[in-house]
Amino acid sequence: MRDVWHKSGPVSIGIARKLLSTFRTQPRNCGGNRMDAVPKVLTNFDAREALSLKQAASIAGRSIETLREWAAMRDIGRKIGGRWMISHPCLLMYLESDAKALKAYWQGDRSSPLVSQYFSRAGLSASQKGGR
Repeated sequence: MRDVWHKSGPVSIGIARKLLSTFRTQPRNCGGNRMDAVPKVLTNFDAREALSLKQAASIAGRSIETLREWAAMRDIGRKIGGRWMISHPCLLMYLESDAKALKAYWQGDRSSPLVSQYFSRAGLSASQKGGR
């Protein structure tokens, strides 16, 4: 049987598949039950919250490719109409490494002081926020 490289050394294909299937069933960032597995990024879509990759890259001081990767891997954006859009408040949270605010945002919170401060800093008033 062929071996696959793992950080602990070579493992069999069967073990690699089992590890991968276990990983795929775990929620990425939300914790809790399986219903929470998909972070609620740019839900109740409001164009005022969304940034293009170019706008987000300018704010973050990073490349467009980096922002595309962050959107996909760090759950700070999602594809809308086939184009990646970044949540401005979520980007600010990510840049400041505010894990508590990100987790609350991913769970749908848009109104607690922890999350709403980022909406304010992004220039969005309470009346412009979606979610709960």
